Amino acid sequence: VDLTRFDTTYDHYESLGVKQFEKTGIVLVAGGLGERLGYNGIKLDIPVEVLETTPYIAHYAACIKAMEARMENPRSVPFIIMVSQDTGPKTLLALEANDYFGLKKEQVHILRQELVPTIADNDGTLALESKYELILKPHGHGDIHMLLHTTGTAARLEQEGIEHLLFIQDTNGQVFNALPAALGVSVETGYDFNSIAVNRIPGEAVGALAKLVHTDRELTLNVEYNQLDPLLRATVSPEGDVPNDQGFSMFPGNINVLIIRMASYVRILEASQGIIAEFVNPKYADDTKSTFKKPTRLETMMQDLPKLFGPNEKVGVSIFDR
Repeated sequence: VDLTRFDTTYDHYESLGVKQFEKTGIVLVAGGLGERLGYNGIKLDIPVEVLETTPYIAHYAACIKAMEARMENPRSVPFIIMVSQDTGPKTLLALEANDYFGLKKEQVHILRQELVPTIADNDGTLALESKYELILKPHGHGDIHMLLHTTGTAARLEQEGIEHLLFIQDTNGQVFNALPAALGVSVETGYDFNSIAVNRIPGEAVGALAKLVHTDRELTLNVEYNQLDPLLRATVSPEGDVPNDQGFSMFPGNINVLIIRMASYVRILEASQGIIAEFVNPKYADDTKSTFKKPTRLETMMQDLPKLFGPNEKVGVSIFDR
């Protein structure tokens, strides 16, 4: 569904989405530190803007309060935060020191993922901090599905009348602007899994949403940017990832913001235990691909959930202006 223009179609979906606020929960994956961004702390404490230096966690809380203020039948929006051993204590400290940023304590649910050992080379040698001490890292945001299942949180929220969950990242300040229209799309189309996406420039280092067709199966799924071009050249497009008339790729950019329909989600979690297939993505020091820049680990991605879907689940994409 194309939502790149503010027109009557956009208004229609947005009005539908606002009516769905009281049946929606927010899931924030916040297991990683801000090292890659040059920040020595949790990413939720990074300022959204420099004028008032509002941290992301305060911004998200304010957006949830704004959702609640627009409800016909007001209720607290469930706010689930997945933390890791690295981020958990500081996340809790930020919430408690600021009286949960105006949210009720009971509407905030903290789920903690475990850390996993890292590997140092292509042979799978375990990486050590010091003798007998492993280097540990979070297992990726795909753990959120397992945690929502094993803690009983997903099933409980469904029983409480929650029909959709919005999954967001820890540093995407604009996502709530798109939420109402994308939520309206999910309601009207019946999408079980709806990716909020943006127009993508060919070759850009952003995952691409594509429909993968095999002899007996179709998957609408994120394809990592470094795999997309060779995949296209080997199949449907000898020239690779080419631009359209507007200069954008045919394949929208995945920003890892997801809306999942609760009824099918709980059923799939029960069948799969919420376990997402692992992968490894080492960063190599040079073209010989023999030495890692730093230790890597097996990880999971939350956007891989459609791999667990059957032919009756509907997977769609809502495309917004960059």
